[in-house]
Amino acid sequence: MGILTRAIVSPMYSHRTLIIVIVALIGCAAMIVALYEPEVLRKVDVGFGFQSQKISKSKAPPPVSKTLTVIGNATTSFSGSSLERTQNITEGARRLDGTVVNDGEEFSLIAALEPLDEGYEYEFVIGSTMSVKEPGGGLCQISTTLFRALLDAGLPITERQPHRYVVGYYGAGLDATIYGPHPDLRFKNDTGSPITIRAVVEGTDVRIDLEGISDGRIASTSAVTLDDNEGLPPLRYFPSAEVPFGTVHCTEVSREGVTSDVTYSVLYPDGQQVSTVFHSKYQAWPGVCYVGIGVF
Repeated sequence: MGILTRAIVSPMYSHRTLIIVIVALIGCAAMIVALYEPEVLRKVDVGFGFQSQKISKSKAPPPVSKTLTVIGNATTSFSGSSLERTQNITEGARRLDGTVVNDGEEFSLIAALEPLDEGYEYEFVIGSTMSVKEPGGGLCQISTTLFRALLDAGLPITERQPHRYVVGYYGAGLDATIYGPHPDLRFKNDTGSPITIRAVVEGTDVRIDLEGISDGRIASTSAVTLDDNEGLPPLRYFPSAEVPFGTVHCTEVSREGVTSDVTYSVLYPDGQQVSTVFHSKYQAWPGVCYVGIGVF
């Protein structure tokens, strides 16, 4: 006959003894349940009240690193620029520096650099048929540098357009022009964490760093391939009363036309790889010279 049964039917056992036996049996049963259900958070009666227990079946994976770091960067040179172009690049970098792009947001460079009628000097921008002076000329140095930093970081670029012709500061294939409202340079932050854009001018270089938390993606950019080369077109000459008589002043040189291709690939932590080909077509651009018809 069991202890509990004997405790009930035998007068030799007191009520006090019976309660102690029952509590001990409940405690043993709770311990057995705990051994067979380790993942459940439960309350176990230990005879002196209730205590929470949590037991894991397996070791948890190590936490993902949340260290802030530079996830992409680029530097370009504007050596040889005019004072006005240098001022515009410096002002553009100042406005861009410190911009935060939250996870899931699409960034517009035009929006970050505006308004153009305040703080920028008049300098040449590429028009439809020739270059003309407008506020903010030279800001494509900022857009091109940012474009290359985005490629380095492996971020999805949602809008980018090359220049009409190959600009000496950038070369072919890895440039980006802006002229509000479009063309614009845009990208989406899909890293899961905010990105801070850092832009600084150092001497005749502009550097852009993208600070964020790396999710482990790996980006690569192929070498630029060139094709469909077009020869130099002849210069265009225009009379000008602002140029001394008998002299010629050229504001643009002729440029060859060419097409370029760059393959941009991003390998994500889940094994997915996304590749994009940036195809750029640059016009053969005739230079512009002004012939002086002013007074002697």
